[in-house]
Amino acid sequence: MSFNTAPTATPRVGEALHQARWIIGGFLLLLVSAVVFGLISNPTDDNQLSIHNPRPNGAMALAEVLKDRGVKVHDVYTPRDASQLGENDLLVITGVRDLSEKHLQTLMESPTTNVLFLGTFAQSNRLEPYVSAVGESNPDGLAPRCKLPAAFEAGPLHGSRGSLEPLREPAAACYEVAPGKFAYLKFVRPGGLTVSFLSEGKSAQNQEITKGSNAAFLLNLMQPADRVGWVVGRTFQLSSPSGAGASPDMVPPAFTQALLLFFAALLVLGLAKGRRLGRIVKEELPVVVHGSETIQGRARMYRNMAAFETTAKHARSYTARKLGENLHLPTPLTAQALCWEVANYIDLPVPRVEEILLGRAPRNATELMGLLKDLNSLVQKTKRKEQK
Repeated sequence: MSFNTAPTATPRVGEALHQARWIIGGFLLLLVSAVVFGLISNPTDDNQLSIHNPRPNGAMALAEVLKDRGVKVHDVYTPRDASQLGENDLLVITGVRDLSEKHLQTLMESPTTNVLFLGTFAQSNRLEPYVSAVGESNPDGLAPRCKLPAAFEAGPLHGSRGSLEPLREPAAACYEVAPGKFAYLKFVRPGGLTVSFLSEGKSAQNQEITKGSNAAFLLNLMQPADRVGWVVGRTFQLSSPSGAGASPDMVPPAFTQALLLFFAALLVLGLAKGRRLGRIVKEELPVVVHGSETIQGRARMYRNMAAFETTAKHARSYTARKLGENLHLPTPLTAQALCWEVANYIDLPVPRVEEILLGRAPRNATELMGLLKDLNSLVQKTKRKEQK
C-alpha cells in the first residue's frame, strides 16, 4: 500500500486529493465550462426597451436585426459616449421619463449626431422647443399620410399611445392621430442634423415589433445609420456606484446556475465523505479469531481505544460460544461447567482453563495479546480433536 495512514485515521491531504482526483476534475471541468459559456454569452438585463433585454418589454429583437444588416448597435451611458457618434450615426433615446432635465436637453441638442426619441408618452412640455406630448391616442392602425420614405414604404403602424403636437415647422409629420397631432415628427436642426420623436415606444418592444408595420418603419428609420447608440433612461449617467445595478448584468444567468450547481454538488460530496473518519482498509488481527467480522472490528476498535477489558469480554464471549459448538454442549451452560468440559476434553487443568475464560481482564496490550492467543489455542485444540 502506497500510504502509511492508520486505517481508522483521517486521510492526509495529499491522499485525500489523490482519492478524489476524478471528482475534483469533474468539478473543475464544470467550472471552466461555466466560465467559458459566460464569456461567449451576451449579457442580459430587464430594463424596458433595452437592447440586452430578451423579455417581452425589451428591444433585443430589433437590435439583433439591425446587427444582422450591418448596423453597429451599442449602449450609450454618458454624454461623452454620445459625443462619439457622428453625422452618419443615430442616437436612439428610450426611457425619457427617467432622464433629468439637464440630460434630456443635452441629448436633444447633441451637436455631433442625429437623434431619435423613442416613446414620449406623458412627457408634456419636457420636449420643448420641438414638440408637446399630448394624450390623444389611437389603438387602431395608422396610415402614414406623409411623404417620408421610411413611413411611406413601411405602411400603417399598429397604433399609438399618445401623440405629438409640433411647436415649430416639422420636416416630416406622419401617422396623424388627431387633427394637428401625430405619432411621428421629424425636425432639422441647424447644421443639417435631425431630431425625431416617436410617441409610442412600445412599437420597438419584442412583443410588439412584429405587429403591423412597426418593424419595417423602425428599421427604415435606423438602418441608414452606420452606428446606433442606444440610451436607456435608467442607466444613463449613473451618479454613483450604487446605481450600477441598473446596467446590464455582465454575469449571464447560466453562469450563476452553474456555480450554484457546483456548490450544491460540493455540499453533497462533503456530507457523503463526512459519514466516516477515513478510508476503509482491510486489516488482519495479530491472531486469527474465527468469528464474525463484527467481533474482529469491535476488538480492533476497542484495542485502539485502550479498552482492554471490553476487548477481552467480547473475545471470551465469542470463544465460549465457539467452544460450545465444537463440543456440542447443551445450552444454557454455566461458565464453570464449560471450563470443566473443555479441560476434560483437551487434557488441560481446570484452573488453567478457568484462568483463560474467566480470569481477570488484561491491563495492557501485552496481556491482551497473550489472552487472545490462549483463547485461539482452546478453539483450535477442540476443533482438531473433534476432526480426528
